[in-house]
Parts: sequence; structure tokens; C-alpha cells
Amino acid sequence: MISVIIAVYNVEKYLNQCLDSIVNQTYTDLEIIAVDDGSTDRCGEILDTWAGKDDRITVIHQQNRGVSAARNAGIEVAHGEYICFADSDDWIHRDMYTYLYRAISENDADVAICHEQVTVEDELREDVTEELKIEREENQQMVISHFMDDFMGPICWPWNKLYRREVIGTSRFMEGKNMEDVFFSGDVLPKAEKVIWIKNRLYYYRQNRSSFCGHKPDKYYIDYGEALVHIDQTCTGKVSTELQEQMHVSIIKRLAALECEAALMRRKKARKQLRSMFLNLYEEHIPLIKKNKSVYKIYFARYAKHLYYFTKRRMILKECGVVK
Repeated sequence: MISVIIAVYNVEKYLNQCLDSIVNQTYTDLEIIAVDDGSTDRCGEILDTWAGKDDRITVIHQQNRGVSAARNAGIEVAHGEYICFADSDDWIHRDMYTYLYRAISENDADVAICHEQVTVEDELREDVTEELKIEREENQQMVISHFMDDFMGPICWPWNKLYRREVIGTSRFMEGKNMEDVFFSGDVLPKAEKVIWIKNRLYYYRQNRSSFCGHKPDKYYIDYGEALVHIDQTCTGKVSTELQEQMHVSIIKRLAALECEAALMRRKKARKQLRSMFLNLYEEHIPLIKKNKSVYKIYFARYAKHLYYFTKRRMILKECGVVK
């Protein structure tokens, strides 16, 4: 059985479409756990109506505590051998769980990952029938290396994956953090010994123009920085020495990029905290950094005060691939 966990909050406009796409999956051995996280619209009523029509649906009503607490509540009551997540304003291809299950079971993998299709607001996509296409198989080292990708979305999103229950284990989403997906993936994926990627685009992600990350307040930068430090800590000791060094350098550069962006956006609180994270990680890995000229340049360029040196700092960061 697959346990599908849906965190729900004030999405009555899209909730029926989400539930309809899950209930009508070609893979039917599902336990659908919908957690109403204190919605103030009709979401609770809509969920109860669906539960009355389909006995696979369990509804949990709780006070508003955020998406992490809602997903954690779902994990606690899930019975499935496999666990997956869906966002309540998105929807999925009718074969998504069939294909993910085949990929993970036929290849004896710990996690199966599909690709997404981005939609904007009310844009609709029709399901296109196609055969399951395995893209690649990855071991633990290869999976962890994705945390160095320029765009970490596919490796960090929880909703494009099917997890064996044992891989999640006692890991939970970090409550009170807005980069909860990055924290969670940093905990769970380093435990996976085999991951299967499939080429099919099976998850329809609805992009909200007014999303939290689009506005990027101080908390965005601070939480993102803490998530990067968390990944550095959880992956240490699980990879080869060479890859571990590459990870340290990559994360130090990302922290420098975040600090630079926060400064340009005049997020003083975030900049101060990111500077502290950068220095702590930098000092922890000084022997390694002395071998890496690009990070060494970043360290000295960070402290430029005047306009000329600030411009030079931007040039150095750009040269090192830290900012565009």
C-alpha cells in the first residue's frame, strides 16, 4: 500500500482537482491522508465530503501549525509500505503512482523520482498517455552529489518522489522553517542506497505568483542558509573524501551567494546571520579552503566597503560561479 499525505490549507479553489486526480489513479491500493491545517475556507467541508465517498480517505483536522506539522501528522498515522506527498493546490497524472511503484519495486530501490510539469495559476494540462521510461539509476554517492546542482529543486521536492517507509524512518519535516523540503531531503536522501529516476513528467506543479519564496523576506534567506548548513552536516561521513570536499566548497559558495543577494535586497538581518554561517563553515574547513582559490577570493572580497571594491567583489563572485 502507498500512503499519500496531503497538507491542506485554504485551497478550496483547487482542492477538488487535487483529490480527483489522486482518487482516480490507475494504482488503487492507496491510503489517502488529508490533513486540514486549520483552514478558514471550505477545505475542511470538502475533505469530509470526499471521505464520505471513498473509504481510502482519512481526514485529520488540526489547528494551523504549518505545512511541516501537517505532513508530520500524516506520517505518524500512515500505514503504507511506501509514502509519498502531494500539495493540495497541485494535481497528478493518472499513472503517477503506478509508474513510481513499478520503478521502485522492479528495481529494488529506496526512492523513485519523476519529473514535473509547471503550470501557472489556472492553466490546465491534459494527461498524455505514454510508457514508463526509466532515466537512470543512482547510488548513494550520486544522489548526494545532487545537493551541489545549480538548481536543487528536483532532488529536494518531496512531492515528485515515492519513498520506502524505512528510508524516512524517524525523519520528519522541520517545523517553523520555510525551507522545510531542503531540511527533509538532507535528512532522508543520504540514507537511500539506490534511487531510480524516471523520465515521465507526472506531477503538475501549480506556480503561484504570490508565493513565499517569490517575495524573499529575511526568513527566506536565513532558513535557506540554515538548510544548506544542515545538508553539509548530514552528508559528512557518508560520501568519499573527494566528494565531501566538493560539497563543503559548494555550500560555502552558496552561503556567499545568499549573503550577496541579501545585501543587494537590503535584508540586513538575513545578511548578518548568513555572514555568521559563512564564517563558521569557512573556519571549520580552512585547510580545505586554502586549496581552493575561488573560495579564498570570496572570503577576502566579502569585506569590501567602498563602491569600487563592492563592484570588484561582484566580479569575483561571478567569476567563481556564485552569482550571475
